[in-house]
Amino acid sequence: MSQFMRGCTYTLDGFHLGLVKWVISKCQPFAVVEDEELQDLFWMLHAKVDIPSWITLAKDTLMSSS
Repeated sequence: MSQFMRGCTYTLDGFHLGLVKWVISKCQPFAVVEDEELQDLFWMLHAKVDIPSWITLAKDTLMSSS
């Protein structure tokens, strides 16, 4: 278990930034984070992950481009 925890790099800010970068680079609609199957995969990786809404990601993108 300690080896698993050592490799965990989740932070809320890092997760938001990673999703924004992914959405921009893959030209995916922001609504992808609302997909229940994708959310299940995120929760499988980290049970307490806080998945931002598509609106939050869109706002983050606008703020990062200015």
